[in-house]
Amino acid sequence: MRLGRWLFFDKRLSRDGTISCATCHQPEYAFSQTTRVATGIAGGKGKRKVPTIINLAVPLRWSNFKDVPAGAFFWDGRARSLEEQALEPIANPTEMGSTHTTMIDTLTRIRSYAAYFTEAFGAPGITKERIAQAVADYVRTLVVTLVLTDGSRSLTRTR
Repeated sequence: MRLGRWLFFDKRLSRDGTISCATCHQPEYAFSQTTRVATGIAGGKGKRKVPTIINLAVPLRWSNFKDVPAGAFFWDGRARSLEEQALEPIANPTEMGSTHTTMIDTLTRIRSYAAYFTEAFGAPGITKERIAQAVADYVRTLVVTLVLTDGSRSLTRTR
């Protein structure tokens, strides 16, 4: 989980070192953004609002659109797992603008990451699949439960 958190906040995963996962999925805004669309590498604008990534540990049917399968990720359901979802923005030319090969090469050049991957996976090696698993495992820890009262007011609906 610790490795995934480091990767989530590491801007070196982007082509020019300016964008991390947390650039768009901002913790202070429930791992989303206040803007209508995300701004990616070189000021590129996304096409959709950044969805929150809280409570994705158990995939639920989050969409009313009949053509989006249960447990799918992204607004259009194009990723079938958190691991798949974790890799796509890195290689998206508008979002982080890198490639998976470049991402692996970059992390391999950072000495401390070799030890972190060995600690997390029990064997050396930095791969696309391990990066995806580490980030997805971190995202799975972002869980918020419903609190019905906050001590001063009821959050339940009354008639």
